[in-house]
Amino acid sequence: DWIATWEAAGKSVVVASLADPWSLRAVPKAAGLVTTYDPSPASQLAVAAALFGESAIGGRLPVSLAPRWELGHGLAVDVRYGAPLSPVEPEEVGLSSEGLERAGEILEQGIRDRAMPGAVALVMRHGKIALQRSWGRMSYEPSAPPMKVDTVFDLASLTKVIVTTTLSMLQSERGNLNLELPVSAYLPELVGEEKSQITVADLLTHSSGILWWSDLYLRHGDLPPEEARRAYLEEIVALPLESVPGTEMRYSDLGILLLGEILERVTATPLDVAAQREIFDPLGMTETRFGPPAELLPRIAPTELDSEWRGRMVHGEVH
Repeated sequence: DWIATWEAAGKSVVVASLADPWSLRAVPKAAGLVTTYDPSPASQLAVAAALFGESAIGGRLPVSLAPRWELGHGLAVDVRYGAPLSPVEPEEVGLSSEGLERAGEILEQGIRDRAMPGAVALVMRHGKIALQRSWGRMSYEPSAPPMKVDTVFDLASLTKVIVTTTLSMLQSERGNLNLELPVSAYLPELVGEEKSQITVADLLTHSSGILWWSDLYLRHGDLPPEEARRAYLEEIVALPLESVPGTEMRYSDLGILLLGEILERVTATPLDVAAQREIFDPLGMTETRFGPPAELLPRIAPTELDSEWRGRMVHGEVH
């Protein structure tokens, strides 16, 4: 009766039987039926993982329960999210509890030395969490909220690895981006005898010879976004090279900005949208994004005090 009431109210009901399946014959119409034949804790965990998309469903009935559920009946549901990460004792995965305690002591000392106001550590091995803990506060202010294990941090230059490089590899695998082609094949604006030698691979390996940094934001940061974008690109491609392409490896922010421009042209999609669609959503990275919303600010650790340009603390925005 309870199930029928929910169905009549327009609610989708999934019935899970943790015993023999015969009782399901008495169940009224439901959106889904799951049976395990077994009430053990392991079966309960398996049902939860299947219902929440952490494991695939592909079993078939070994018996006939009713005309609508014949022998061999079953649904195929793919994995939607990865298996949850579970904590274990460090020794279970070949790590040392004493060593991890020492790592925590080093972080605590760093906080006392004001190298940082707080920290979060996550140590994993073989998909298991051996250490997950937070220390200190989100800033040096005495009233700052405590650091928590779910504090959100500015990934800053890790964006190069997590987004730009990953999208480049995806487009390369799909045949949309040739790493060996000159950058000018995708950005005709990049002209000049030596500049024509720069390949997409050179941008990825920071071997393009392009200047590593320029204070573009001081000269163009007050322009509307699209105008600033054009101004950035025009200035980067006009800068003289620091070295012959492919001869020296020097970390370059500006080279990666060009790679981001290439990706947007190849995919005809803004970089943040492509990252969400191609990386964050498929991996279940629900709190990784460009430009986080205001409601997430209480959980975001400030980046640093920008006294030279903004004259304030940078918090939840691009540095």
